[in-house]
Amino acid sequence: MGHFSLAASGSSLPAPIVGAIVENIIIWVPIMFFGIIIYFLWWMLKLMPRTKPQVIEADSDSAAPWGDVAGVEETRAELEEFFADVAPGSDSASSVGHVVPLANDG
Repeated sequence: MGHFSLAASGSSLPAPIVGAIVENIIIWVPIMFFGIIIYFLWWMLKLMPRTKPQVIEADSDSAAPWGDVAGVEETRAELEEFFADVAPGSDSASSVGHVVPLANDG
């Protein structure tokens, strides 16, 4: 049988023992690696603060009415202008080659 010599210790081990050690290393190192990763994920999860989202009630004093929201009228005017330009039968949509699909009633 062949022998495997370890240069550092000066001893020799039979090849089947070395093969068994290598096989065990190949099996157990990935398992231990994933165990370490799972431990660190658990550790980081433990460090995260436990918070609850703030519940906002619609009738509360902090709720802003739609009249106070800045830009609502300007946005509405822009949307009306956009849909007027792209409405079926308008010249601006067909001049660029865009065909607006019509709604199907049935």
